[in-house]
Order: sequence, then C-alpha cells, then structure tokens
Amino acid sequence: MKDVKERSIKAAHVRMPVLLTGEAGTGKDLIAEAIHHQLSPPNEQFISLYCHSSDKHLIDKFEKELRSLSNCTIFCERIDLLSIDLQIKLLDILNANSNSKNLYIASIGLDPIDLIAKKQLSKELYYYFTTVTINIPPLRERTEDILPFVEDYFHRYLNRYGSTIKEIEEDVIEALLSYDWPGNLKELELLLDEISSMITTERILKFDMLPLHFKLKVQDFNESSKKAEDFVISSDKDLLPLDEYLREAEAYYLQKAMDKHDGNVTKAAEALGMSRQNLQYRLRKIKNGSTPQ
Repeated sequence: MKDVKERSIKAAHVRMPVLLTGEAGTGKDLIAEAIHHQLSPPNEQFISLYCHSSDKHLIDKFEKELRSLSNCTIFCERIDLLSIDLQIKLLDILNANSNSKNLYIASIGLDPIDLIAKKQLSKELYYYFTTVTINIPPLRERTEDILPFVEDYFHRYLNRYGSTIKEIEEDVIEALLSYDWPGNLKELELLLDEISSMITTERILKFDMLPLHFKLKVQDFNESSKKAEDFVISSDKDLLPLDEYLREAEAYYLQKAMDKHDGNVTKAAEALGMSRQNLQYRLRKIKNGSTPQ
C-alpha cells in the first residue's frame, strides 16, 4: 500500500489518464479521490461515472454533460462492465474532449490482459488509460491494514454518532485477521456498520457482539483452511485427546475429498469407498459439531 500511495502521488503530478485495477471492494474509488485531492493546482470537482451496466443513455448523457465540464477529475468506475460498443463510444468521447484539462481515471475489476482476451475490455480503451496503472491488492494480502481501518472506523463513528467502543477483544482481533475477506474493505466496512447499529453503551467490542453470519463464515473458513501438517505430531505441539484429533482429521480428509470433486457428494463418496448417504451423514454430523459413530 505504500507503493500504491507513492504511485498515486506521482499520478497526480503528471496529470495523465490513470487505470486502477483490483478486486471489487478494494477501495479503488478511494484511491481515485485521493489522486484528485493531491492535484496541484486543484481540479474544480470530482465526478464519478458509474459504468455498472451497458446503458447507452448513460453514455449519451455523459457525452452531453462533458461538453460543459473543464478542469475536473472524471472517475469512470468499472469500464469493463460496459459492452465493447459502449467502451469504444466512451473512448471517442474522451478523445473528443482531450483539450478540456480534465483528468480521467478509470477502474477495472480483473486482470486487463484476461479481460482483453475474453473480449470484455477494449484494447484501445485500455491503452488510453494505461499511461499510469495502479494495482490495489486485496485485503487478504495486506492484513496489516485491517486493525488500523477498524480503529479509524470507530474513531469516525465516535465523531459522527458518539460511538462508545474504545477497545477490541483479542478473540475479535483473531477473527478479523484470520478471515480472508473476499469482499475486501467494502465487506469489512459493511460488517462494522452492522456491529455499530447494535451498539448502545458497550466500550469493548466482544466476540459475542459479532453478527452470527460472520461467526459462521470465520468458522467455515478456519475449518477449510487447515493443512495436512496440522495433524502431524511434533515435539512442540500439545497432544489432543484422541477423539478430538480423529474428529479434526476426519473433517479435514472429508473436506479435501469434497473439494477435489467440486462438492459432488456422489463422486467424493465413490472415491472414499462409502455410500453417498454415509458421507452425507458424516458431513452433517461434522457440521453440527458432533463425532460420527
């Protein structure tokens, strides 16, 4: 993220088209706004064009409004979600307004080479924005950002709504850091919104205050992320009771069989040499937290 920050500052200095890449929810819109606020001299306003659907009327309206806009930052969010025809139309509009002193920033949600190969991204539009390219990594690759984001959120919430949260329990921290956050920062922010809506006078964020759906997701993720070496006995590991060890080892092995066969119970059961009903019974017992007999 330090590299992202440095490249964003450089992008503001050169004032040339910028392409932001990264998964949904990584904060590409925040980076675009940060570039806008770093401009010197500043642009007059920051305008977002949401390209989340192939709506021809949206692009036509944008074309008309752009004629009266000058010295602005225009953020074209998720240009890869437009049809190829509308992407080409967007490129024509941008080229026709090249003398307006606007700064154009675009974002895409996947690797541009893959998008071009799948004909989901116009090569010409990609080249227009690729003067400066900044990739924002997913949250699972920068877990050191999670706690500062949470602390900043509650600080902002304190100033806005008078939040009383001053401390976070260790169990909550462990849950936040162990989860892989497929929805990235947006998913984390929505979780914090949900938690905050239930806070009254609590000063410590405890594990039992987390929404049930998040507790289940953390539990499922931790179970599925175990490795074979977790079941190897080494001198520095405490011995588990035999029934607990066998239960965890069986859960690991059955889940690996299911993963190998893409969740197909029939195929997994055949590979394991058991009936489909027996496998379903054991998976159900494991999910409910009891040991199959």
